[in-house]
Amino acid sequence: MNRNFLLAAQALLLSWTSLAGAEVVPNLYQADVPVAEQSAAELRRAARAGLAEVLVRVSGQTDAERNPALASSYADAERYLVQYRYERNSVPGAQPWVARLSFAGDQSERLLRGAGLPVWSANRPAILVLLAFDDGAGRGLVSEANHPELVTALREQARRRGLALHFPSAGADEQAMSVDDVWQLDTAKAQPALERYRADSLLLGRLMQVGGHWSGEWSLVSGEQNTAADAGGENLSAALGPAFDKMTDALAAQYAIAASGAAPEGVLLRLSGINNFDDYAQALAYLQRQGAIKAVMPLQVSGDEVILRLRIVGSAEQLSRQLALDSRLQPQQALDNAAFANQAIDMQYRWMRPAG
Repeated sequence: MNRNFLLAAQALLLSWTSLAGAEVVPNLYQADVPVAEQSAAELRRAARAGLAEVLVRVSGQTDAERNPALASSYADAERYLVQYRYERNSVPGAQPWVARLSFAGDQSERLLRGAGLPVWSANRPAILVLLAFDDGAGRGLVSEANHPELVTALREQARRRGLALHFPSAGADEQAMSVDDVWQLDTAKAQPALERYRADSLLLGRLMQVGGHWSGEWSLVSGEQNTAADAGGENLSAALGPAFDKMTDALAAQYAIAASGAAPEGVLLRLSGINNFDDYAQALAYLQRQGAIKAVMPLQVSGDEVILRLRIVGSAEQLSRQLALDSRLQPQQALDNAAFANQAIDMQYRWMRPAG
């Protein structure tokens, strides 16, 4: 690669459109709020509730809604709307209308930064759910085929908090892991399923319904972190909501990017495995769509390696955790620095060309 190649790649960055990441959660800045009527007063109320939901989802923090620095924003929530429409509510006995609200992503993020809260990008860990359910008549593993109502309730919790859940097909994992193993929340025996589904995190749970009472216990494993949660109540939402809030907050603590701790001059990334222009363009586009990276500047090329300056939000450690969500970049250590002797390298990775 030569200087002309480098200039061409820099130009490409200016026009590259974003592509899907390892697991991109859609509609982070959208909220659906039931309303009694299509009036200005109801729209104001819905906008306040919708903005609070969005800021909790994007920050990854349950208590973001109660942050005093955001109080004035809720009072004027309509100014952050970019689009809204009304739809008939299909839920029996609920308010007759649903206001579907879309908020400005950049303004929402500025509100969070201004309040000292982190921002969690749409690129989030893929979570495999292995759930054992006991309805009093027996236990079984939950799948979309045999317990669609439970899967729907879990997906609603995931939508509320911006999680990416995946469920096994009926019977797919019963030979590898028994219902009793799941019921015991045995994370060690669940690892083969986690690897088979290529998920980033594992959510083991046991859920019980006795009469009109629901109770659940959960174990979320993400990297070296294991978060336990439990909740119960007279309906399924009460048995899921508080537990999902606790687990999501813990997950966000790993991946949400805080404004503090960013290197003022950026970080230098040494990237090997760049064998041609396509590799270069794909690698730079991949970096651009990471939420922690605000700008990418190519600095130097030598053989199949490049040096990039990354302007990031948060720390290099937080960026490393985000990059570990998929296998596109493989960490490298103790590489020979002869070709880049004048550069103080902060991070070293190898670009793994996508299959096909």
